[in-house]
Formats: sequence, structure tokens, C-alpha cells
Amino acid sequence: MRIGLISDTHIPEARYELWPQVFDAFRGVDCILHAGDIHDLVVIDQLHDIAPTWAARGNGEEGSGGRPVQPDHHRLRESWLLDLDGLRSASPTMCRSRSTRRT
Repeated sequence: MRIGLISDTHIPEARYELWPQVFDAFRGVDCILHAGDIHDLVVIDQLHDIAPTWAARGNGEEGSGGRPVQPDHHRLRESWLLDLDGLRSASPTMCRSRSTRRT
């Protein structure tokens, strides 16, 4: 199984859209994990067009820096525990302290 891993895309702050190299790098992957700081949730859908995608909320989705809190999305959670073809994967934001977790 080939897993694409990406984080801190910061769209549209970093740039208007995902870098073209992302699409090249993820060609042929079986799934994609986005480890947070997406900012614009359309990125999740763009990645899901390539392969099944799971995304973890980062502080960029929680309103830090005056950004709007991003709405719920069925492919976005604070944390995931996934079984990917026998590989168990936990999303990075599971390590946040209890006091900063979204309720």
C-alpha cells in the first residue's frame, strides 16, 4: 500500500491552490493522509479526487491567527485511528493536550 502524507498546505494563505507537484507525487497512491493546517477544506475534496483521503484538524482549522473556524466535514476529524491494509495509523493531532482539544 502506498500512502501519501501531506500537511500544512495553508490554502489560500500560502498560495491560491495546491502545488502541481502534489498531484504528481500522489499519482498512484492508495490513500492520502492530511495532517492538518489545511485552512480551506476544498483541499480535502481535491485530494480525495486522487485517492481516499482522511484529514486531521490542525490549529488552522480551529480559528488560530484570526482565521475562521472551519465547519465539520466528513473527511475531517480531530483524530483518526485507521487500519490501512494491516498498518494501524493514528493521526498526529491525537497528541494534542486535552486542554486544547475541540469538544
